This record gives sequence, structure tokens and C-alpha cells, in this order.
Amino acid sequence: MRGTELSTENIATLDGMTDDEFQMRLLEEVSRTFALTIPQLPEILCRAVANAYLLCRIVDTIEDEVSLSPEQKVIFVMDLLA
Repeated sequence: MRGTELSTENIATLDGMTDDEFQMRLLEEVSRTFALTIPQLPEILCRAVANAYLLCRIVDTIEDEVSLSPEQKVIFVMDLLA
């Protein structure tokens, strides 16, 4: 799946992906190490672990964003959980 960068400029490519393909593409974009090891898991476990990893990356990104106040961070994380 490597080779096509995720961006709004290649919407047709993104629209043609299944949810699982899109999730694995995201994984490749955010983690080289986990992108190599997670696909080695059994399919059902691979899907769940990849999803959990990406959700943790989202929360970590929110937490690390210095331009957000603690209150804003709480709002973003609570929106994610809703």
C-alpha cells in the first residue's frame, strides 16, 4: 500500500479503500515499527490492535499539542470518546 500519500488531493484513491485498508494506510503513515508488526497478527486481532493503536495516537497528539489549553484538551478527548 505504500506509495500513495494520504491527502485530500487523492480522494479517489482514498474513497476506493475499505475501512481496513484505510486503517492500515494510516498505520503505515504514523508508525514504521508497528506498521510492520501489527499485520503479522491474526486478522481479527490485527484489526483491533491497529484500531487501538491509532486511537492512542490521536489522544497522544491531543495531549502533546502545546497550543491547546488543558480545558481544550479535555474537550477534544471527550469528543473522541463520544
